[in-house]
Amino acid sequence: MTIKGKFFDVAPKVVIEVDIKIDVSEMPAGEMDYIYEKTEAMLNFGTERVIWVTTRSRKIFVASRTETWYVENWDATVPVLDDLTLNVAVLLAEEGVN
Repeated sequence: MTIKGKFFDVAPKVVIEVDIKIDVSEMPAGEMDYIYEKTEAMLNFGTERVIWVTTRSRKIFVASRTETWYVENWDATVPVLDDLTLNVAVLLAEEGVN
């Protein structure tokens, strides 16, 4: 494995992204265009699952190369890898975050 610029040349199995930190005003569908484009690029590179957590809308978007993409409220439990799952609402409650 080597690093090319800021990136590795081997895809991660799972990527979890939290919010969007770029200006999406030029994209027709705004944030969703950016999420779809970046997700497609990561999956095409070889990532198996991409999970987006959007804090303003409190949604989780899950995409994989082998399953239908879907959106859940962030109090849903979503699969991450094998037997590992993610529930943002539970994690926040455990940390005392409202």
